Amino acid sequence: EMRTPLNGIIGVNQLLQGTILSVEQRELCDLIATSASSLLAVISDILDLTRVEAGKLELEPVEFDVRHTVESSIDSLVMTAINKDIELVT
Repeated sequence: EMRTPLNGIIGVNQLLQGTILSVEQRELCDLIATSASSLLAVISDILDLTRVEAGKLELEPVEFDVRHTVESSIDSLVMTAINKDIELVT
């Protein structure tokens, strides 16, 4: 299963978040969580695509918070922007 190692990373990061961390360490843990969740979603999308191609995908409507989704996407880009000296305007 492709998701198992990533779920391990997510689990260990959650354990780490339950410890005493500096502000910078907490921000990095939050970034790990956001990035890992995004990667897990990409992997799930790829697996869904294979189901679509095989004619085995069932669609289900799901409500979601657009603002939260966009903010999470931006959060995952923050470190890349900082490293490239790019200002993110939200």
